[in-house]
Amino acid sequence: MSVIANQVKELASQLGLFVTLLEREHAALSAKALDNLNEVVAEKNRLAGLLGEQWNALRQTLDLKQASPADLTSALSARGEHAALKDGQAIRQLSERARELNQRNGALIREQLRQTSKAIEILQAVSRQNATYGPDGLSHGGLSYSRTIDKA
Repeated sequence: MSVIANQVKELASQLGLFVTLLEREHAALSAKALDNLNEVVAEKNRLAGLLGEQWNALRQTLDLKQASPADLTSALSARGEHAALKDGQAIRQLSERARELNQRNGALIREQLRQTSKAIEILQAVSRQNATYGPDGLSHGGLSYSRTIDKA
């Protein structure tokens, strides 16, 4: 197997792992299981950096001006790297899947942020209107109770 074929195979493998992480991120966002999200995002960011390095190295090796998977397939064919074409096609498909998942995950994150912002607005409005207890333990604001917190 040639050096180029090895580079393409490794890139396809790492891109497959990246798509798996995007799917895990999607599942966590969909289930609102945000506790697991930090480790997935950290690993996804690490892998994204590695993929960028691998892609740039492959582009330099193949002297690609454009950075698309379609250009990769054309360059491999032009160089006679037929053994790498299957992995080149996998890179194209995985790149499309990653793009789709990234868009979906972005939409889920935007919706979560919208809901969180709305909840904060509601809580802030309520806290300005009805302070239940002051620092002295007595009721203040819109509610009028005569008992202190320790006697409630």
